[in-house]
Amino acid sequence: MGLLIATALLRCPICHHGALYRKSLRMNKNCPACGFKFEREEGYFVGAMYASYGFQFAIVTPVMFILLMVSQSPALILGVLVPQILLQVPMEPIDYPDNDPGPQTLLAATAADVNLERLHWSMGRFTGYVGIVNLMGARFAANETAVQGLARELARRG
Repeated sequence: MGLLIATALLRCPICHHGALYRKSLRMNKNCPACGFKFEREEGYFVGAMYASYGFQFAIVTPVMFILLMVSQSPALILGVLVPQILLQVPMEPIDYPDNDPGPQTLLAATAADVNLERLHWSMGRFTGYVGIVNLMGARFAANETAVQGLARELARRG
C-alpha cells in the first residue's frame, strides 16, 4: 500500500497496514500490525495555534468592534485597543504523564506549596501579562483543592 493511500486510510506511517484509530476518536497507542508507538511530534499543536488565530481574527475581533461601537464603554474600548497578554501555565491533563504539558507542570496531587513554587517559576519567565490560562490541565482543573490554592495566590497578587 502506498504512503498516500495509507495516509488517506489513516494507517500506520511505518508499515502502512495497522489502523491509527480503534474507534472514531480513540487513537491506538501502538500500531496493531508492527507495534510502532504513535507519539506526537514536536510542533504538533502549531496547527491548533493557527486555527485559534484564524478563529479570533474571523469571529472574536469583529464581535469586539461591534460591541465597542454599540456600548461606548471605556473598559470595553480599553480591552479592544490595548493588547492584553495571558500567560499559559502548564497544568496536569487527564492522561498525564503520557501527555506532558512541559516543565514545572502544576499537578493535582502535589502539595500546595510545591504548586505555588511551580506557578512562580512560570510567572517569572515572562512579564507584561494580565492573567493566566491553563495549558491542558483538565485533571488539575477538576481538583477543587488545587484550584482554590491557585486562585488564592492569584487573588493575593492582584
